[in-house]
Amino acid sequence: MELSFKNLSGICLFFGSLLATLTMLIHPVGGSLGDIAHMKSAFNFSHGMAIFCLPFIAFGFWGLSDVLYDLVITYYL
Repeated sequence: MELSFKNLSGICLFFGSLLATLTMLIHPVGGSLGDIAHMKSAFNFSHGMAIFCLPFIAFGFWGLSDVLYDLVITYYL
């Protein structure tokens, strides 16, 4: 069970980081108010994707902190 948790959390961290990077790639930048109003659907999609990737990143960092905690306990205490 412990190994599958670590593997799954690593996959989630990778997938969440990939989604966050893709979010930054498709996020529209700047322009006038008319341009921003015209790209409303792109803004909504990119921000929705950013919110969607947050649980994956959180679970991945939970697994990473567990691995680092085990490392500290094993080697330093």
